[in-house]
Amino acid sequence: MDDDTSVGLIFAKEPPQRVSRRIDLSNQMFMIPAGDPDHSVSECHTFDKDVVVTSLTPHMHLRGKSMQIVADLPDGRKQTLLSVPDYQFNWQFTYREKDPVYLPKGTRIEVLAKFDNSVNKAGNPDSKVDVRWGSASENEMMDGWIEYLDATPTVKAAASNSP
Repeated sequence: MDDDTSVGLIFAKEPPQRVSRRIDLSNQMFMIPAGDPDHSVSECHTFDKDVVVTSLTPHMHLRGKSMQIVADLPDGRKQTLLSVPDYQFNWQFTYREKDPVYLPKGTRIEVLAKFDNSVNKAGNPDSKVDVRWGSASENEMMDGWIEYLDATPTVKAAASNSP
């Protein structure tokens, strides 16, 4: 059998106006006790500049139960950016807002994941063992991937005029 694979590349004539960035909020220092039906793991990050969030991706393995990504804004308000109350391993979605979300400098992002290591969790490989971070699916991961752009003066002005 012959392989007729081909690749086509188109190079931009000008450099990009803005660079898309990604921050991986990951916690690798956790242990989910055997049999625990509701174990929480979190990670956070504070932005040192104004940003515009363009996508959010929750990632866990087979014991993943739920994930929330919440912004603690500098003015004291909290804004839920993502809530996945019934996480399923086979749902590896990236969520994109219709309108990107502006977050001012000093915004603290918290990713809160819950795991179910009980016999009641469908697909749990073994509820009798403590589980730590690992790349294999029978281990666990706790990642909140956030893609963003540095905010431009136009975006800042529009955000300050919104309710």
